[in-house]
Amino acid sequence: MSNTQIHVLVTRPLTEAHVALLHSVSPRVRVTQQACQSVDDITRALTADVDVLYAQRGGFEVAQASRLRWIQTESAGVDHLHGSPAWRSALTITSANGAHPQVAQYVIAGLLTHAHRFPFLHTMQQQGKWAGSDHRAQTTPMPLRAATIGIVGYGA
Repeated sequence: MSNTQIHVLVTRPLTEAHVALLHSVSPRVRVTQQACQSVDDITRALTADVDVLYAQRGGFEVAQASRLRWIQTESAGVDHLHGSPAWRSALTITSANGAHPQVAQYVIAGLLTHAHRFPFLHTMQQQGKWAGSDHRAQTTPMPLRAATIGIVGYGA
């Protein structure tokens, strides 16, 4: 077993718990967190000793990162890397596809929250008021059957 450190560069802040999980993989793992707001920031942060990059943007230069062998994106796709220096290299590129399955449940929960007028009910609760019969129109759930909704998004 090699004693060589594995330098992981993370371009966004992680919680202490997430950093601890990365360290638990191997005592050789060294995590560097550097907030990168642009492709140029990522290019500057990629030093010769970085082995793994966790990034949310693409199009950065990789030539200066001679030990880099893996790029993990936090997005579900890697289309933002197509045509980039990383894409044209022999680097392993992986995405977070499948890591965000709760989106559908979030949308349904949002629909039900709106239909059942939870914001109004929550406000009444915060004010210590009972939404009785005088608020019937504001507390009666809206029917969702046969409703037409539009969901706007961009993703995988």
